[in-house]
Parts: sequence; structure tokens; C-alpha cells
Amino acid sequence: MSTIKSSSEDLTLNADGSGNDVVIQSNGATTATVTATGVDVTGGVATTTSIDVSGTDSKLNLTATNTGADHSINAASSVGALAIDVDANSEGSDARLVVNMRGTEAMRIDASRNLKFNSGYGSAATAYGCRAWVKFNGTGAVAINNSANVSSITDLGTGRYRANFTTAMVDANFAAVCTNANKEGGCYSYLTTSVNMYVGQSAQDSDTISLAIFR
Repeated sequence: MSTIKSSSEDLTLNADGSGNDVVIQSNGATTATVTATGVDVTGGVATTTSIDVSGTDSKLNLTATNTGADHSINAASSVGALAIDVDANSEGSDARLVVNMRGTEAMRIDASRNLKFNSGYGSAATAYGCRAWVKFNGTGAVAINNSANVSSITDLGTGRYRANFTTAMVDANFAAVCTNANKEGGCYSYLTTSVNMYVGQSAQDSDTISLAIFR
């Protein structure tokens, strides 16, 4: 076994000269190459590997450049749970986590923890998610066709219904969009745990009612 060791000072490996690299090999095979622009690691990395970049205005860039092949950052576990954490740990007002695609920003999480992405917007814009939705048949015994974050529908009488949320909203200042097969209708009585719907000014049941909640 051969060892290069420094116990009392920094250890410097220097490939002096323009265009020269520091190459690390194991059993004759290159495992890592340090160039003027970064570190290229060849092959798999076992157990746990940490890359720590610290200091004022420090940045960590992971770049894959090749027009002829796909590139992935993969992690897998065959023996238990797997967690992948990407943490932009900074208290600065400009803290962010940015994903670029072909030199153009595709997704970002800003300092306020807002998720922004570019999916036809023209630029990365904040994504305001649908917090709950449901489609149901309001004739006879009310039956939900499909839903998300809606635990049940309460029949309040002819043409009147209440959607009950599985997880409550943070407040009642959400937007509720409701449609039905009879065209006329809307929402009322906004609560953090539910919202009411009506069908028709003269109150009538509908066999197709849809509701979406945005916050």
C-alpha cells in the first residue's frame, strides 16, 4: 500500500502547466480527473459521499455536457429507505435552488420556498397548485367519481352540496371554481374545512358537478 499523507499542513497536488490535469487512478483505471474547470469522477461512488461548498457567495455546479447521450444523477437502495436531500442552506435574501436545461432556467425554488418552473410560461414562474378537486354525481345518492383532498360530499338538499376537505386550508381566502351539467351555479360559505356549492338559481340536482380549489 502506498500513502501520500500530510498531518500538519495542506497537501497540494499540482499539475503545473497549461492544460495539464491531476489524474487519480486505481489499478491502472482512472477514477477521478481534476481539471482547471472542475472534478470529473468516473464510475460509481459507494456508501455516502458529501460535497461541501462553503464560503461567501460560494456555488456548487453539477454540469453534464454531451449532445449525444442523456445524463442522470441517480441514487438507489436495495436494502432500505432512500432519501435524497438537496439543500440550499442559506439565510440570504437571494438564496435559491436553480435547475437549468440547455443553458436556460427550467425550475427554481426561491428564498421564500416558492416553486417556480417554466412549462410554457416563457420563463420560470411561481406555480400555484390546485389544493383540492372533486368530480361527483349529485343526483340520488351522491357519488364521487374521483377526487383529491376531498374526503366526502354532504348533500344539503336539492341542488345544494358541501365538499369536505381531507386536509384543511390555511385560511378561507381560497378560490373555488365550480361547474355542472346544468350550467348555472357557484360556490358559497367558504370555510377552511369545506365549501358549499349550488346548482341552478331554482335549485336542481346535476349528474356532473366539478369543483377545484386554488390557494
